[in-house]
Amino acid sequence: MHEKAGRRSQRPILVTGAYRSGTTWVGRMLALSPRIGYINEPFNPTIHQPGVCSATFPLAFQYVSDDEERFRAPLEAMLRFRYQLKAQLGSVKTREELEQFLREGWSFLRSRSLGARPLVKDPFAAFSAGWLASTFNMDTVIVVRHPAAFAASLKRLGWRPPFEDLLAQPALIRDLLADFEAPMRGMERESDPMDRSALMWLMIYSALLRLSDDHPDWIFVRHEDLAMDPVSRFSELFSKLGLRSTPRIDRRILWYSSGPREAERDAPAYEFRRHSRDTISTWRTRLTDDEQKRLRARVGPLAERFYSDRDW
Repeated sequence: MHEKAGRRSQRPILVTGAYRSGTTWVGRMLALSPRIGYINEPFNPTIHQPGVCSATFPLAFQYVSDDEERFRAPLEAMLRFRYQLKAQLGSVKTREELEQFLREGWSFLRSRSLGARPLVKDPFAAFSAGWLASTFNMDTVIVVRHPAAFAASLKRLGWRPPFEDLLAQPALIRDLLADFEAPMRGMERESDPMDRSALMWLMIYSALLRLSDDHPDWIFVRHEDLAMDPVSRFSELFSKLGLRSTPRIDRRILWYSSGPREAERDAPAYEFRRHSRDTISTWRTRLTDDEQKRLRARVGPLAERFYSDRDW
C-alpha cells in the first residue's frame, strides 16, 4: 500500500465527471493539501485563460485523441506551472481581468517554486480523460452524481446540453458516442428537458466507464457519499491519491461542507461552500414526480451501475 501511494505521490491529478456533479467542490477540497496546485477548467471554452493553457478548445467537451499533438505541449507546460505571461497580458482589458492575471500568475509561480502536484479540475475534459491519463500519467478521479440531481441542476439554471458541439466532432462520435448520435440529432429545441438531461448524463458516464476499461486505477466517487460524510470520505480519497490529510484539513473540509445551501446561479464563480447533505436530495423538490419517473426510465441500466432503488 505504501509503495502504491508513493508511486502516486507525484502524478498530476484530473478531477472530472459530469458538469454540475460537484467537481469544483471535490477539486477544491483536495487542493486544501499544501502539496496541490489547483488548475481550473482549461477545456472550458467559456473561460478565457491563455496564461493557464495556450491551447484553444473551441468546443464544449473537446475530444483530444492520439492524433492531435497540437494539444500536448501547451498542456504539458500547464502541468509544469509555466504561466504564459505574454499571452494572458495581451488579453487583459478590464480591472477584473488584470486581477485574474495577477492571481493566476502568482498561483502558478508559487506552485512551481514549491514543486506542487498539479490538480486539474475540469468536467469539460471528460471525453479526453483517457488521452490525458495516458499522455501525462494522471491519477483520475471521476465524480458521479445522481442523474436526477444532474437534471434538476440543469433545469434550475436553464442550461441545455451542448449537443451541437458534440456532433461537430466526428472523432468523438466515432470513438465514444456512436450509439448516441441519432438520439442527439433527434433532439429539437422543444424536446423534453428530462430527455436532454438523461441523454447527456448517459453519454458522459458511459464514455467514462468505457475509457476506464483501459485505466483500472481510476477512482470513481459518488457525490452523495462524499456529501453524507465529507471528512471521512475525503480522508479516504486523500489516501488513495497518496495525499496526507491532517486535522487542520479535516476542519476546513467540515467548514466548507457545513455552510449555507448550495449557491444559486448569481453566486460568485469561486463560491463552493455549502451544506453538503442538503445537496443530496434537493432534486426531489425541484423535479415533479412525473419528471423523476421519466428520467429514471431513460437512464435505465447505466444508472443502476451507481444507484439502487433506495437512491430513488
